[in-house]
Amino acid sequence: MHRDDEHYISSDFGPMFHYQYRLILIGDSTVGKSSLLKYFTEGKTAEISDPTVGVDFYARMVEIKPGYRIKLQLWDTAGQEKFRSITRSYYRNSVGVIVVYDISNRTTFEHVAQWLNEAEANVGGPQPGQCVFQLVGHKADLNAERQVMYEEGEYFAKYHRIKFIETSAVTGENVQEAFTMVAREINARIESGALRLVDGWEGIKCGMSSEMRTNTAVNHWRHRKPKEPIVPEPDEGEFEAEQIMDKRVSLCGRRVHYLVKWKGYPMSENTWEPPTNLVNCKELIREYEKLHGNETRYRKPTARKRNRHFSKTVSPSGRATKRQPQPLEEHKLEETAYCYSRTGEREWLIYKDVHDYLKDQLIEFYERMLKVHVVAE
Repeated sequence: MHRDDEHYISSDFGPMFHYQYRLILIGDSTVGKSSLLKYFTEGKTAEISDPTVGVDFYARMVEIKPGYRIKLQLWDTAGQEKFRSITRSYYRNSVGVIVVYDISNRTTFEHVAQWLNEAEANVGGPQPGQCVFQLVGHKADLNAERQVMYEEGEYFAKYHRIKFIETSAVTGENVQEAFTMVAREINARIESGALRLVDGWEGIKCGMSSEMRTNTAVNHWRHRKPKEPIVPEPDEGEFEAEQIMDKRVSLCGRRVHYLVKWKGYPMSENTWEPPTNLVNCKELIREYEKLHGNETRYRKPTARKRNRHFSKTVSPSGRATKRQPQPLEEHKLEETAYCYSRTGEREWLIYKDVHDYLKDQLIEFYERMLKVHVVAE
């Protein structure tokens, strides 16, 4: 096959693509998600139609750089509350999430944080923390009726460290760019090793055969694994355990984890693994138990840490009274909650926000972790 440059793709192969990315659009009903997708995939403004029922599917090929083609698989979700349980199931296999609001309807912007929290809690894949999020302010053609300033959307996006753009499916303003931005960001994370292809996950798929990748001089398989550390492995896709370093057991005794030293990796790459992940390491586990069986560490938090920031009071009748947080100095003026993020970092959050978005988890936290004080009448 003749090539003019390294990115040339012969027309004999038809509409081939290098990667396929699955994106999901979320947001309140009537913000214009379907109109955006209609304009992006068909190049025309959608007529007024009924709200989406469940989930609709669209697809389009984009070129993010000369000769580098990406197929975008786009899922349009219903914004109505009664369909939320259906749409949640589509987060797991998405590598990109586009949150849409209507600049002429402030309520849709106020719900963005709720949509974003729901998406972050449900995205899946091998690295959920690397899923690409983007905020889109739609209906930019209705500037005279604007209720959400551009700076507000920009500030919200910067605060949450996501991309932001305003679009219009009527004029076509920034519609193409909105989707191309997401595709470029996903591709950049693949090239850096932050995202990789995994069998059984639909978020990212490789579209070209190995022969075509060689012919186009684009070696995509090198992006399937992080570049560092580069360690030759005899069995591709398998990690070999070298030694069991430690063991910990939950307070109830039901959960057991072993600290594993992986062969060919430094100590900083050691990981805690449950026995179900170590079916081929029975000899190593037996050896560790024989030498250190009496040194098991129980993951029991101390009373000081558990009750450091909060207490809950209960009257003699058994009815709970108002929760009384005991915040640090800089949090005296507001009721706050000390929470763990998805990355394991601890941070102070406004109690109202936690109650709105993590209500069930918060109740469970109070019931299991906080000391109960009886108030004498």
